[in-house]
Amino acid sequence: MAEVRAYFQVAYKRFGDNVPKLIDADFIRAIDSSDDGLDVALMTMDLSTEKCMEYLQEPRSIISERTKLAGKKQRLESAQSKLERYYRG
Repeated sequence: MAEVRAYFQVAYKRFGDNVPKLIDADFIRAIDSSDDGLDVALMTMDLSTEKCMEYLQEPRSIISERTKLAGKKQRLESAQSKLERYYRG
C-alpha cells in the first residue's frame, strides 16, 4: 500500500511540474513565435482611448451589486453605531 501511495505522490508532483511548462510552451512561446499573426491582430484592433476604457470597465451587474452592498454596509454601520450608543447608555 505504501508503494502505491509513493507512486501517486511522485506522479502528482510531476504533473504539477509539467503543467506550467506546457502552458509556457503552448501558449506563451507560441504567441512569441508567430509575430505575423499578432501584428495583424493588433493593427486591426481599435485601440482608441474610448475603446480601451470600454474594455477595462466592469460589467454593469458588478457595479450595481457593489452599489447595493455599499448601501447595505452603510445601513449596518449606522445600526451598529446606534446600538453601541444605546448600550453605552
